[in-house]
Amino acid sequence: MNQAYGLSMPRDSRSPVAASRDDLLRRFLDLAYDVSSRLRHHTQPIVRISAALLLAASVAACSGAPSAPPSEPAAITQAQALGTEVRSGLPSQPGTYPLVPASLNRDAQGVYRFAWKGSGGEQTPAAASRLQLAQSEVDQLVVPDQGDPVLQLTKDTPIPLVQSGVQAAPAQASSSGASFVPAFWYPFYGPLFAGPRYYDPPRTITSGSRVEGGTQSAAPKPLSERTIGLSRAVSGRAGGTGEGVAATSKSGATVGGKSGVSSSLDTAPRSGAFSAGKGGVSIGTSGG
Repeated sequence: MNQAYGLSMPRDSRSPVAASRDDLLRRFLDLAYDVSSRLRHHTQPIVRISAALLLAASVAACSGAPSAPPSEPAAITQAQALGTEVRSGLPSQPGTYPLVPASLNRDAQGVYRFAWKGSGGEQTPAAASRLQLAQSEVDQLVVPDQGDPVLQLTKDTPIPLVQSGVQAAPAQASSSGASFVPAFWYPFYGPLFAGPRYYDPPRTITSGSRVEGGTQSAAPKPLSERTIGLSRAVSGRAGGTGEGVAATSKSGATVGGKSGVSSSLDTAPRSGAFSAGKGGVSIGTSGG
């Protein structure tokens, strides 16, 4: 079942509050440059060092104050719940069966799809909506004499969370047998319970994310509570590489933008110099 995703457009301009704040930061940084330019040629070394420290602190403070609006996630589309449990392709006899590597996924309705190997090495695709997970040293399927099947997985085995799945098969392993892979789920995160449990990821998943943990229970949840919703971040830094809005002062330094500026001071006697880059500040004082 295909799902529709709506993407909201990023804002084209800053809010009046953000614009006023950037203007204030720009004025403050310009004042720091003016004071530093007058004092860095002073005959007293302590004054030159103080001017350099003032400028470095000002640049760091202004550069570490992003004014971009927070990211706006797209509208979330919650999957439609199953009408009945899904169970197909499972072994007819109790036992332990190796999983075909990279064949496992779970779709937005809560159906696990994978392929398992028989005693002769044959590979069979299977699907199950009522299935337990347990941490193990190897990836394998356990079919008990009674009860639901169990997928034993290593702690580092991810479960692709997909929009809609198809029957997993060896030829489809490279694509996870699904139409869309928004995230990879690592269910064994945090406190673990002994024995198999019913695990479910968070109800809302952001595309491209790493999902750790979720909920676990001794009994399966209702079908309507096993679905997930998929969303995409469209601006800012959540789920993307946006760095916010940046303004530039008359002296060429950036105000706003990406937070986190590292500064280094060189106080040895040398000709005055200043350079401000995106990631750091380098200041030299003039000799005297």
